[in-house]
Amino acid sequence: MQRAAAERTLAHQAHHDDLTGLYNRRHIVARIDQAMLALHRGDLAEVTVMLCDLDGFKPVNDRYGHQAGDLVLQAVALRLSAAVGRNGAVGRLGGDEFVIVQCDGEPLADRIAALIREPIEVTGGTVRIGASIGAATARTGDDADRETLIARADAAMYAVKARPATPAAAAA
Repeated sequence: MQRAAAERTLAHQAHHDDLTGLYNRRHIVARIDQAMLALHRGDLAEVTVMLCDLDGFKPVNDRYGHQAGDLVLQAVALRLSAAVGRNGAVGRLGGDEFVIVQCDGEPLADRIAALIREPIEVTGGTVRIGASIGAATARTGDDADRETLIARADAAMYAVKARPATPAAAAA
């Protein structure tokens, strides 16, 4: 029984980020590959990849400390997971960067950005952060692969970051 529990723990650790409980980079990339394969087989109509980079996160760490930063990352992880639901998957790439994979769903980038802007309680106060989100969608018949889709989402995210106004979401 202990061995089975240890194996389950190791399997979970191999696929999940320790801090947030989200999928790790290796697992979320595999999920994108699975979704793209389903798209190319015709099992899905579209696959959307969103890259999300938190805006205003560094000042939280600088002012309140890394424990507060960890609380913010955990709160963001919960909000992302709730927004995506069962039609997608959320992973943490590292630091304050996240990736969302959505299959055959309604656009979520604006909803996610709004959820992230909601106040977050940390020791010592309440913080607000934003998010720059770039989205890229592949549809049936599109010959895009994972790398292409991620590159499109990355370009869209940096286009959002380059805007002088309040960060929002962009699609490619």
